[in-house]
Amino acid sequence: MNNMPFMVRLIAATILAKQNKALIAEVAYLRAEIAYLRDQLPKNKPLRFTNRWRKRLARAAAGVGWKRLAEIATVAKAATIRGWHRLMEKGQLGADRPGPGRAKTDAEIEQVLESPIPNHDWSNP
Repeated sequence: MNNMPFMVRLIAATILAKQNKALIAEVAYLRAEIAYLRDQLPKNKPLRFTNRWRKRLARAAAGVGWKRLAEIATVAKAATIRGWHRLMEKGQLGADRPGPGRAKTDAEIEQVLESPIPNHDWSNP
C-alpha cells in the first residue's frame, strides 16, 4: 500500500467511505424494521403502522436511498415509505384526515331541516 501514489489511495479511501456510509444507513433502516417486527409479531395481529413507526421508518429509509430501499424493504413497499417521508416533510404525517362517509351538517342547518314547514295547500279541505 505504501507503493501506491497518494491520489490513488485518496480516491480509494473516498470510495470506501461512501460505501461505508451507505451501509451504515442500510443497517439503521433494517434495525428500525426489526424493532417494528418485534413490537408487532407477538400480538398475532396484522401489521399496522402507527404514526410513530411510519416516521421512524421514513427517517431511516431517507438515509438509505430510494433505489436501494426498494431492494431491502420488507415490511412495506418502498413507494409507501417514500410517501410517508413526503408527508413527514410537509408536517402532514399523523394529521387528522376526514373519515369516510358524508360530512356532518351544521347544527343550524339540521334545525332548519327538521323544523315543520307549514303548507296550507296540502291541508284537509
